[in-house]
Amino acid sequence: MATPIWNFEENELIETDKVDMKPFKPTGKFFTDSQTLIQLFKVVTHPSLRESSYCSAQDKINDPEKEV
Repeated sequence: MATPIWNFEENELIETDKVDMKPFKPTGKFFTDSQTLIQLFKVVTHPSLRESSYCSAQDKINDPEKEV
């Protein structure tokens, strides 16, 4: 059997009640916020969580330096 690249057991023992959420300030961007939470909770990132490789018109409104 192949070795899994990620499994639920790695994060199963995380004590989520002990994490201080006060420093977390959501940006409204899924990837950025999820990476911040992953660091706060000290969990292993699922390999399918990746930053988007495209920009939408809404992204350009929020960040004028990005090209659509």
